[in-house]
Amino acid sequence: VMKSIYDYLKGYARSNPRNLAVVDEEKELNYGELYDSVICLGAYYIKKGYSNDSVVILYMDNCVEWMIAFYTFLCIGCKVSFLSSKASAKELYDVSNDLSTDMVVRK
Repeated sequence: VMKSIYDYLKGYARSNPRNLAVVDEEKELNYGELYDSVICLGAYYIKKGYSNDSVVILYMDNCVEWMIAFYTFLCIGCKVSFLSSKASAKELYDVSNDLSTDMVVRK
């Protein structure tokens, strides 16, 4: 049976919760904090109706929030695409339409 990326995060968070998971210029999270953030945010988006059929664009650059959002949407089964915050409004509009996007998340 093949494990998902989320399964690996969950396993690592359980066995090594204090190990550093992600760092950006403003903050850092260990695996326990990352996993807890993903679970909380995932519950929020599930209540809002997002699920396996949802398409989400992360319109931000690499940062702690990007990593939390990425794992959150994988956790609840969404299809996730990425677009740099440097992309123009037209590029965002075109990608959103091409993918029939349900939500755009930005920092």
